[in-house]
Amino acid sequence: MIREFSNRVDKLRKVMEREELDALLLMNPRNVFYISGFPPMAEQLLVALLVPRSGEPCMILPALELERSAGLSWVKDVRSYAQYSTSSKNTDERPPRSESFMTEVQSLIQDRNLSASTIGMEFSHVTVSTFEMLRRRLDKTGFKDVSGILLETRSVKDYEETEMLRDSLEIGERGIRTAIELIQPGITELEVAAEVERTMRKAGSKRTAFDSVIASGQRSGQKLASAKQKRIDADELVVINVSTIHNEYCSDVARTIYTGKPEEKLKKFFELSKKTLLKTIEQITPGTTSSEIVSSVKHFLRTLSVGENTVDISGYGIGLELYEYPRIFEDEIRLIKPGMVICVKVESSIRQVGGLRMGETILVTDEGKEILNKLPVDTI
Repeated sequence: MIREFSNRVDKLRKVMEREELDALLLMNPRNVFYISGFPPMAEQLLVALLVPRSGEPCMILPALELERSAGLSWVKDVRSYAQYSTSSKNTDERPPRSESFMTEVQSLIQDRNLSASTIGMEFSHVTVSTFEMLRRRLDKTGFKDVSGILLETRSVKDYEETEMLRDSLEIGERGIRTAIELIQPGITELEVAAEVERTMRKAGSKRTAFDSVIASGQRSGQKLASAKQKRIDADELVVINVSTIHNEYCSDVARTIYTGKPEEKLKKFFELSKKTLLKTIEQITPGTTSSEIVSSVKHFLRTLSVGENTVDISGYGIGLELYEYPRIFEDEIRLIKPGMVICVKVESSIRQVGGLRMGETILVTDEGKEILNKLPVDTI
C-alpha cells in the first residue's frame, strides 16, 4: 500500500476505535477516492468501499469501472455489479442497478461477518431509499452517521494532497492570466470564459468545480454571476472567478480588473478590500477558531469608512470538494490546525458601479501559514 493511503486508513481506524465502529461503508465518491485512490468516472452510478477495523478493505464498483480500477487503486478485493438490467418486466420504482448493488453490499458484509456489527456511513450522501434498502437487507446491523467525522478527518491534508492542491491552483491561475490578457472592450464574457476553460483543460484540469465567472459592469457585484453573452464595455469592473479539478483536487481563484483608468476613489476601495483580505489571512494561525477570525476582521472593518458600500469575507477548506472544513463563519468554533488548506475571499460591492472579488489559498503550517497563490492580488 502506498504510504499516504496507509496513513489515511490508519486515521480512519482510529476514528472507528473512538466511535466504537466495526467498519466504515463509504459511498461518497470523494471518500472512496481518498482511501482507495480510485476516482469513479460516473458519479451517478453507485460505488462503495468497506473499510473494516481490521483486515483488508473491499471496493464495489459498476462492472464498466472494473478494468479501469486495476491500474488506479491499491485495493485488491474489488467486486462488481451489473449497472444495467436486462429485464423489461421490472416495475420497481428504484433503478434495477440499486438492487444489484445492494446485493453485493449485503454479500460483502455477510462474508466479512459484519452482519451484527455497527457500521459508520455518510448519511449526508446516501439517499433515503438507498439507506432503507440497506436496513431491510441487514436488519441486525447498526448504522451510525460519520459524515462530519470524515470531513473533519479530510480537513487536515497530507503532503501529497497539498502538492495536488498547489498544482490545481497553478492551473487556475493560468486561467486567470488568460482572462486578463483577453479582456478588452467589445469581447463577450462567454468568449473570455471559453478561452479560460480551454487554457485550463490544456494544462490538465479535468473539469471546472463551478461555472466560470466573468462578470462585468453592474453584474460584477452579484454573488453568483456566471459568464453571459454580455459584451464587456470600457471603464467597467470585471470579476474573474475560476475553478479547476486536477487529479481530483479543486482550486478556486478570484481576481478583479478594470477596463480603463480607474478613478482614485475606486483605487482606494480596491486597497481597502485588499487590506481586508490581508487582515483575514493574518488571523489564520494554528489554534485560533473561525469565529475569532471573523470577529477580528469585523472589528477591523468598523475602523474603516466604507459608506454605503459593503465588504464581506468568506473562507472554507478546499480539497477533494470545493467546500470543506473548516468554514470561516461567525458561529464556527472549530480550531484551525496545521495541514488545513483554506480559501479566503473578500467580496466588495460599490453602489451603482459593481463589485470587487479577490482571494488567496492558505496552507496552515506549524509555524503559521503559507500563501499558495503566485498570481498577485494587485490587478487594478
